[in-house]
Amino acid sequence: MTRSSIVAYEFTYRYAMVPLELATACRKVHAALTGPKARQQNEIDEKSLHDVWDSLEKLWKDFDNLRMLGTSGNVHEEDVDRYIHGWQVRQRSVCLLSFWFLIFPFVDLHF
Repeated sequence: MTRSSIVAYEFTYRYAMVPLELATACRKVHAALTGPKARQQNEIDEKSLHDVWDSLEKLWKDFDNLRMLGTSGNVHEEDVDRYIHGWQVRQRSVCLLSFWFLIFPFVDLHF
């Protein structure tokens, strides 16, 4: 493996890991608010939601920290910004949806 391929692998790995962690946070939001266990309970598991909020806050910083990696000559800086902003918009959507479920926990969303 050459030096440039190692750098490209590390670059790709770091850019892929943060969205995967966001997907994990989304699954935790689902489990805490609308999952099978949550439906059987009369109360929302606040500790789980606090843990998710903490991880979402960390993820926001992790996305911002991706800018520090630079482009490593593989992509344009504008593409890096577009990638980070796109995922941050998705992350903000998760936050808003989870807040909506906290306000209206018993609304039936089946249309």
